[in-house]
Amino acid sequence: MTQAVVASSTIVGVEAIGVEVQIDVSAGLPAFSIVGLGDAAVLEARDRVRAAMRACGYDFPNARVTVNLAPAPVRKHGTGFDLPIALAVLTATGQVPRSAADAIAVGDPLYVIDPFHCTECVGAEDEPQCKLACPADCIIPNPDFVETPEELQAKYESLHS
Repeated sequence: MTQAVVASSTIVGVEAIGVEVQIDVSAGLPAFSIVGLGDAAVLEARDRVRAAMRACGYDFPNARVTVNLAPAPVRKHGTGFDLPIALAVLTATGQVPRSAADAIAVGDPLYVIDPFHCTECVGAEDEPQCKLACPADCIIPNPDFVETPEELQAKYESLHS
């Protein structure tokens, strides 16, 4: 099948640490494993994510699903990884396209944080931690980045060649 990466974060003390949720969906006996120093609540995401995806009408892959929470030495805790894991599975299986929130977290110039709507990081919209925590409804198309029809055609051809 395929792979996907979704940006997320965890709290260590009072600092937000960036975490990549890396998913590999491959052929093999159906399994769902989570690695990367997660606590019991993170490991229980297997059941919550599978149930939530089915309840929302999405297909959970009948394959081997491996979730890596990187960086490995950082302790991850809580249920805050359920949504990034579900989004990564849906992206890896082609059920949803790459999200705007993911694009802005990795520095894609197509989207920016709307400082008039984001209440998570008032005055710090350019900080990496804000880009990881910003709600998707606060992300807007970048008015300074307009692609020409030729650029769009070139992207289309590179994706479909």
